[in-house]
Amino acid sequence: MGRTIVRYGACLLVLVGGIFLAVQLFLAHYIFLGILCLLLAAATVVVFMLPQAYALRFMFPGIVTFVLFMALPILFTIFIGLTNLSTGHFLSWHKVYDLLSSETMVADEGPFYNFSLVPR
Repeated sequence: MGRTIVRYGACLLVLVGGIFLAVQLFLAHYIFLGILCLLLAAATVVVFMLPQAYALRFMFPGIVTFVLFMALPILFTIFIGLTNLSTGHFLSWHKVYDLLSSETMVADEGPFYNFSLVPR
């Protein structure tokens, strides 16, 4: 009896926490991560509540760890590499040119070199 109450309470806590985190992610416009959080919370409740999924209880933590720490970073890196969200696209070419043109560095000692940007 006590073990069942603990299991129900833990599953309820995981579900409420997952819903709260998903709502926060949705409000921050991270739709994919919010959906992933909801799916993870629901899968956790299903695996630990259904007697038919008893064998998955032992594999589930490893699968979740693999997805969170291996698959998601790889997919995120591919997403960033194939979109304009990488750091090379924050400023336009003209703003970068103006920024680099306005920088001056003067050494206290030693030779001086003239600096000029190559025209585009």
